[in-house]
This record gives sequence, C-alpha cells and structure tokens, in this order.
Amino acid sequence: MHALEKLRAEKIYGYKVFTKPLYREKFLDLGFRLLVQGENFVALEGGESNIWTTLQNLKTKILMDLGSFDDDYGAIVMNANPFTSGHLSLVEHALSKHGKVLIFVLEEDVSEFSFKERFSLTFLATRQYRDRVCVLPSTDYVVSKATFPDYFLRSEQDVSQAHAEYDAMLFEKYFMKELNVSKRYLGTEEKEYMSVYNATLEKVLRSKLEIVERFKQNGERVSADTVRKLLKAGDDEKALEFIPKPCQAVFKMIIGGKQW
Repeated sequence: MHALEKLRAEKIYGYKVFTKPLYREKFLDLGFRLLVQGENFVALEGGESNIWTTLQNLKTKILMDLGSFDDDYGAIVMNANPFTSGHLSLVEHALSKHGKVLIFVLEEDVSEFSFKERFSLTFLATRQYRDRVCVLPSTDYVVSKATFPDYFLRSEQDVSQAHAEYDAMLFEKYFMKELNVSKRYLGTEEKEYMSVYNATLEKVLRSKLEIVERFKQNGERVSADTVRKLLKAGDDEKALEFIPKPCQAVFKMIIGGKQW
C-alpha cells in the first residue's frame, strides 16, 4: 500500500507488476488485475493501466485504416531499426498467406532510429499495400520495458526466460485473440539474445508462429544491423541499397541529421 501511495504522489497512475505466483493473491487483494501467469511468474496491472482500452484503441485504428475489422490477420512485431528490404520481404510473405497484415512497431526509444522515424519508414515502405497493411504502435504491452525489459539488454545471459514467456503469452492471449490474428511471423535470427526470444515464442505460440528464412539481396542476408554498420562506416550509398525505394528519400533525410 505504501508503494501505491508513493506512485500516486509521483503522479504515476498506471502500473504493472511482475512477480512470483505466491504473491498473486496479495496483489489481487490490492485491486490489481491478472494479465497472465506462467509456471514461475505472475503478471498483473493496476490503476489506470488497462489492456482492454489499449486493444479497443488498436481496433479503432485498424478499422480506420483498413475499412473493416476482419476475422483473420497475420501479424509482425518489428523494431525496424531501420526498415529494410528484408522487413518488406517478410511483410510480403505474410500477405501471401493472409488477406491483411498488422505490423506492430516497437515504441521503446532505445534504438539508433527513434520510434517516430521507424514508424514513418515502415508506413512509407508498406504504403503500396495500404488496403491490406495496418502499421500500429506496439504499445507498452508488446516487447516493451514493461513486459520484457531484458529484451533491450542485448546479451543472451541477461535475457530472462520468464520475461520472454510473459511477453509471448500476453501477445497470444490478448493481441492474437482480440485482434483476430491467426499467425505471427518473424525472420530467422543470428544474434543469440534474439534466438532466445524466438525459441520462447515457438514454445508458447506453436502452430500460430512461422519463422521465415531471412531475405537475401544479391546473395547477402539483409538486416537492419548491416545497414547500421554501413552507416557507421560512412557508406551511406551502400546502406541505401537495402532500403525499400518508397522510403529512401525520407531515409536519406533522417540519416543526414544523425551523427554516426
């Protein structure tokens, strides 16, 4: 109770708790609402945090962008730091399996490209599929510091299996069920800390997940990491080759204002 009073004093009115199952009832008694529970953890939210309001806002955005709310979507969650031809290939693969696809761009601003920049590049690159693709903010319920803080540590040993499971379970129980998503798509990963996350997604989502072999361009595997390395090396023109043409102009404006 003291902690809640302190949060309110600091004008923090929405909060989430990630704790051990044995503490579940104590938090429920304090008015917290259960989100998901795994074997070794329980996640709850309280105050003004409300996943149902968030989902309703997403539904409204989908309806505005696509004109209807269908019963079968493919989904992709991406950081898009920045959006590359590899990301576009993954989107097109999902479109080959579904009438429409939802893209969730991570909102956490802990990358070289800001959320606004990443969202804009994703929106422009997929604009050609405007009737079939809806680009959405990930909210703080999908791969955020609130659901999966260890994701942003970039180290395999720091990645908590429980946090990864929490994030995956939350996506399946709420986002897939409430937004009519039948399958989530992601590309293969080379980095170990991301492989840990992918393995957890496979464990939780099972047949609702498809991992697609990473796209190759001129025999070279395309990744945002490759683009960032080229930019840091000063090879902007080579980096531009991996950026979809519809967003190249904006991409050049963005990188022109950054220090690498």
